[in-house]
Amino acid sequence: MARRAGKDIDPYAVIASLEKELEKVRRSERRYREIARLYPALVQNLGEGISIVDLDEKFLFANPAAEAIFGVEAGSLVGRRVDEFLDAENLANVRDQTAARSRGNSGNYSVEIDAADGVRHSLLVTAVPQKDEGGEVIGAYGIFRDVSELIKARRQAEAASRAKSGFVATVSHEIRTPLNGIIGMTDLALDTELSAEQREYLEAVKSSADSLHTIIDDILDFSKIEANKLDLETSRFDPRHLLADSLAALTVEASSKGLKLEWLIDPDVPEWLVGDPGRLRQVLINLVANAVKFTTAGKISVLAAARKATNDRIELLVSVSDSGPGIPLSRQQIIFNSFTQSDGSSTRRHGGTGLGLTISKRLVELMGGNIRVESEVGRGSTFSFSLPLAVAGEDSADDQKQPNLQPGLDGRQLSILLVEDNEISRLVTCRTLEKLGHTVDVVENGREGIEAVERRDYDLVLMDMRMPVMDGLRATREIRSRETSSGRHVPIVAMTANAMQQDRKRCFRAGMDGHLSKPIRPDDLLRALVRTAHVWRDRSSHDSPETGVVWDRDDLLKRMENDVDLARELLQLFCKQCPRLIEMARQALLKSDAAGLALQAHSLKGAAANVAAHELRSAAARLEASARSNDLSAAGGLLDAVEDAVRRAVAAIRVFLGEDACES
Repeated sequence: MARRAGKDIDPYAVIASLEKELEKVRRSERRYREIARLYPALVQNLGEGISIVDLDEKFLFANPAAEAIFGVEAGSLVGRRVDEFLDAENLANVRDQTAARSRGNSGNYSVEIDAADGVRHSLLVTAVPQKDEGGEVIGAYGIFRDVSELIKARRQAEAASRAKSGFVATVSHEIRTPLNGIIGMTDLALDTELSAEQREYLEAVKSSADSLHTIIDDILDFSKIEANKLDLETSRFDPRHLLADSLAALTVEASSKGLKLEWLIDPDVPEWLVGDPGRLRQVLINLVANAVKFTTAGKISVLAAARKATNDRIELLVSVSDSGPGIPLSRQQIIFNSFTQSDGSSTRRHGGTGLGLTISKRLVELMGGNIRVESEVGRGSTFSFSLPLAVAGEDSADDQKQPNLQPGLDGRQLSILLVEDNEISRLVTCRTLEKLGHTVDVVENGREGIEAVERRDYDLVLMDMRMPVMDGLRATREIRSRETSSGRHVPIVAMTANAMQQDRKRCFRAGMDGHLSKPIRPDDLLRALVRTAHVWRDRSSHDSPETGVVWDRDDLLKRMENDVDLARELLQLFCKQCPRLIEMARQALLKSDAAGLALQAHSLKGAAANVAAHELRSAAARLEASARSNDLSAAGGLLDAVEDAVRRAVAAIRVFLGEDACES
């Protein structure tokens, strides 16, 4: 027996151990050969296309799936060039992405090819550089999937969504226009001397019209929520005032049924909160209105409390309890579903779309909260929801003071131009405005509206969107383009039956300053007048304190009705537009082209006005006035001042958008 380092070595044990290791190597080799045998079959039968190209962009290998996608016969793709199937734009994309992969970047990219059989395919591609033993790139592997059908299905879905939105918008417009006349004329009639019987009839008409209005709003809100296009506002509000204001109108309805409506707010609820008061009010009114509708005797209680989350945030807890018939357990799980009612029988006594609770649930969830129901048949129901909200500072009270809403706006009589083609809407709006103490001129289309604004300075223009000859959007753009170097900016507010979110955005993009949806209540008109008097009153003066403000974020968001996405879109466009306008102004000045310089200065002034860049607007107006008077002696210095104002405005806007969101 052999000895090693003072120990006996068993040669048989060593041999057995070596044979065991050798068997492991043999098994690994057999497995490798099996994989190597299966690999070609795997590649050949994959649904994804696989190819290899060399540095000259010629195909060295392609599996059957790749050949099918490129529309060639089996075995005929090898040797052909990539650029036979790609146009210049897509070829450049492939080269850029492949180069990026060689630098270590990863991920997929999309490309479109024109197959040999004449079919255009959309591909999702993963490209991997092929390297030799020395690490040099010698080609690329490509793995791609044909996603043409997926893209086609997506486009069809988007087209269907657009068609649905268009249908909802059209139906809404066609219903809201006559509804505006019904509600408006009824309100006017109720303000006259009437017999008790006549008043009863008209109040019934108004109640029915209000119900129809609520149904239309529910359908629109549901459509927006389904399309993920419902925007939330963020502003300070007084929860006690919101609760009292929301329940005031419902108190009358409850009293008419002999019901007692009571509410209580816990002292722990902060005086000022930050959130979306409009949507919170909508949820509250939906729940209380439901309770009033289904309760025949007893009372309805609304309780609000707060649970502290952090130093500056709370959880607002609201419950609405009624003494109504209650909801069976089997239906409690489905009442928040679309078009579902607690009583789904053919003999049910209460109408409605069944969307109120669905919308309430979606709104609460969009605001980060949750909603639930507890109910027992014969003992009533309690709907509760909780919302996370920020606590506002004590100085918020000053921000919440509402301007005077008295008719005549503290004795000031406004001159108003109404551009409206519908005869009933004209009559309702004129009578309402005249009763508030203002003078109204009326024209029937956008072209006449432009001519009227040219003849007279109005304090406010109320502009319908859909009209014959020229619509309100075109008319507004034309008015804005004609506004002269005097700095005059006539406030234009859309007054339209188009109530979709995209319609509101189109109004602001066209240069409008506000948006009112039909049917328009007297309070809506009053708010438009107040905004005119308090927000835009001084905008026409170059000596206004606003002219020293580089960029007024709050002013812009107020005009955009707190639509942050729309504000960002306008600001990004402004950042890209201004450098080009400055360069064109410089070229006009070099050529002593006074008219061209005035045109660019006017464009800069309009761009600045659109985003509330007041300092730039003032500087551009001075440059425009100089150019229009054909006095170019001071134009160079004025243009330098404009360029400085652009830099400051863009710098301020960058902070809001983020450093990479716009180019200076």
